[in-house]
Amino acid sequence: SNAAHTLTVKAYDAAGNNTTSATVIVTVDNSAPTVSITSPAASSYLKGAVTFSASASDNNSVTQVQFLVDGGVVNTDTTNPYSYSWNTTTASNAVHTLTTKASDPAGNIATSSAISVTVDNSSPTVSITSPANGSTVSTLVSVTATASDNTGVTNVEFLVDGVVKASDTTNPYSYPWDTNTYPNGAHSL
Repeated sequence: SNAAHTLTVKAYDAAGNNTTSATVIVTVDNSAPTVSITSPAASSYLKGAVTFSASASDNNSVTQVQFLVDGGVVNTDTTNPYSYSWNTTTASNAVHTLTTKASDPAGNIATSSAISVTVDNSSPTVSITSPANGSTVSTLVSVTATASDNTGVTNVEFLVDGVVKASDTTNPYSYPWDTNTYPNGAHSL
């Protein structure tokens, strides 16, 4: 059983004499720790520095938790709470598999369930397609933009003089700008 056990040995000679050794107490531990990833969430999109953390426990103690990205160890933590600040800029912009491994003093090792995350450190590209830079406009003007990204564009915001006036989640991205509510003169879009 997973518990403390007492060991002794006896030695005999040909005449039947015997001697018993001093007692040795050992602890049997055949139970692996439990470990799971607590952050980041599965299927999340990550950029920059991200906290990669795990929860681990054992019937005795946890000696270390290893953090793995695509099967390779990127960090080892020996202190609870177990975490690592993962700089995702060192990884490719792609889907990656994260796992953790916990060890106990007896050498039992447990591996967490794997999760997949997407590293995306590249920013979208965006540009105004209408009106043209330097043009003179009046009344209701359709401000339009193009935007693209390797994982898709979720939102395009339209700013007039640095203030967000509208957002659009659907391509083609546009904002009907009523210039009658602005004074005559140059404005920044």
